[in-house]
Amino acid sequence: MFPCITLRESTEWLETVELKANTLVGTENDRIVREAKTLLGDRTLKKRLATVPNPYGDGRAADKICGTLKDMFYSGKIKIGYWKPGWKHSVRGTSRK
Repeated sequence: MFPCITLRESTEWLETVELKANTLVGTENDRIVREAKTLLGDRTLKKRLATVPNPYGDGRAADKICGTLKDMFYSGKIKIGYWKPGWKHSVRGTSRK
């Protein structure tokens, strides 16, 4: 994880602030420069951030979803309707081009 300085008074990314991987500094020039200097001068920051867990998962959500759907399909728990390559999907269902 990399350090982040957010130039706003608030953020939707509260998880990164709570993990101290993101600092809200607002828009005041003096504070922005002061916080940037603090982060750049912190020799332990890189090591500390290396141990911070990613609050948004491991980046493998799509693989996990596809694996689960594949398992469900092959076990018979879900069925997929007939579809032929080249057909397009319409609001009323599958139709030919």
